Amino acid sequence: MKRSGMGLVGSMLALSLVLGLSLGAENVSAEPVTEGQVSQNTAVDTVKKDEAKVDDIEIDDAELEETMTEVYEEGELEEEASTIEAFVTRLYSVCLDREPDAAGLQDWSTKLRNKTQTGSQVAYGFIFSGEFQNKNYCNDCYIKKLYAAFMGREPDANGFASWQKAMENGMTREEVFNGFVMSTEFKNICKDAGISVGVGCTLPQYGTVAHGSCSKCGATDGVTAFVTRLYSVCLDREPDASGLAYWSNLLWSHEKSGSEVAAGFVFSAEFSNKGLANMDFVQHLYAAMFDRSADATGMATWLNKMSVGVNRSHVFSGFANSQEFTNLCNKYGITRGTYVPIDDQLTVEYVKNMSTAQKWYLISEERGMNLYDISVSQADCIAMQKEITVPVWDFKDTKSMTKVGKMVTLTVNRHLADYITLMFHEIYHSADQPVIQANKCVGYEYRVDTRNSKILSTHAFGASFDLSTGVNVAKNEVVTKTKWDKMATKTILEKQKKAYTIYEGCTIQRICAKYGFGWGGYSGDPMHFGFVN
Repeated sequence: MKRSGMGLVGSMLALSLVLGLSLGAENVSAEPVTEGQVSQNTAVDTVKKDEAKVDDIEIDDAELEETMTEVYEEGELEEEASTIEAFVTRLYSVCLDREPDAAGLQDWSTKLRNKTQTGSQVAYGFIFSGEFQNKNYCNDCYIKKLYAAFMGREPDANGFASWQKAMENGMTREEVFNGFVMSTEFKNICKDAGISVGVGCTLPQYGTVAHGSCSKCGATDGVTAFVTRLYSVCLDREPDASGLAYWSNLLWSHEKSGSEVAAGFVFSAEFSNKGLANMDFVQHLYAAMFDRSADATGMATWLNKMSVGVNRSHVFSGFANSQEFTNLCNKYGITRGTYVPIDDQLTVEYVKNMSTAQKWYLISEERGMNLYDISVSQADCIAMQKEITVPVWDFKDTKSMTKVGKMVTLTVNRHLADYITLMFHEIYHSADQPVIQANKCVGYEYRVDTRNSKILSTHAFGASFDLSTGVNVAKNEVVTKTKWDKMATKTILEKQKKAYTIYEGCTIQRICAKYGFGWGGYSGDPMHFGFVN
């Protein structure tokens, strides 16, 4: 339907803005008027002419509505684009300390506008970009940057202290990032920009740390400080450049843990050549591992242990695997790891040359009794055990082939505990990351042998263990690599079951054999490994 005229000059003026109409110069009086006065006749004449002119205009309602909608939407889009670009520009300014480049601004803004990325994802792209990481912000400067970027303000004293404490206790930068992007303040910033907040980032196995001095305040990064103090405390000197780089790179790359690097100093030739007495040795450990002097009770305890034959490797492990050293590593952003001491006698080379009788003598605590005798009590067997916790690779769940690190607790013979722990660590750190079903591993069990009910199983003495029980696909045959390769797999579960299967020559079988544990696969029990036969 078309309308003729509007009846009011005000309405016509509004239309003129939309349709581009002009009242015309002839409608404006060219006569000067006295200041503060307007000619009444001129005004009336002008209104009448305007009304007549508008009466002659025919306007399409649909066309008017479409035009008005387009104008509204264009204005809305321009406003939305402005707020989104302002959000991205702010990240460039606060996080990277620069103005955005045109391509970068367009790319990030488009992702937000098209909703292919959320506010937290774009924020992650800035905070964990190479450009940001190269600034090597210390923890304090990192926290201040997050306050500025995600809350638009300086940190409050209590909040800042809380985040500082959390990072000193081991909270990673990724975890801190998640705390900020999930905050109410950041959610409001995203809401004002008209974008979705999203969720926090996926936490990596190891948190991100600075790789050099802070570009803002000059503070030394945690890894460099950790290594430098080991040089100072253990070797009484400043680090040489190559040595500092060597140990720091091992920590940054996670090839070595804090306990392993500390052991590298404590058991180095340079440290050993000091010829320290036991008291001095322990005092150095307190300083290096706990950052304090020894307390009287602690010193007396360690000296007493050493007086009855506990070697320095075991003393060091007591420090390296302690909560106090964990706290120190957290302070420097270091992964503590686990130090595994090896008994002076029980080494791979020594075990290789042990007879079966010698092995029995070892695990029977030198009593030399006939351990196959079913009359050995459960109480005697339990007294021989020790619980260990070891790392293994396993699948994330039954629907995925993604590998994740898990911890397995096993009860084994206490004389083999450290030795077995070392073996599992070697399996875990193998390049191919062989999987072991974490909830299907068995060590000590007081029971008779499955093939001979007149004797006890070696499980009863903690000298055997079973891995991935019930999921090995083959039984009563030796699984060779050729047979393993031919195993059909169609579903995820079938692929997982094949991966759990221990075959001749695989990494698990090979490393266990190296440590003197015989494989049961040669007798139809492929998940079984035994120290004695």
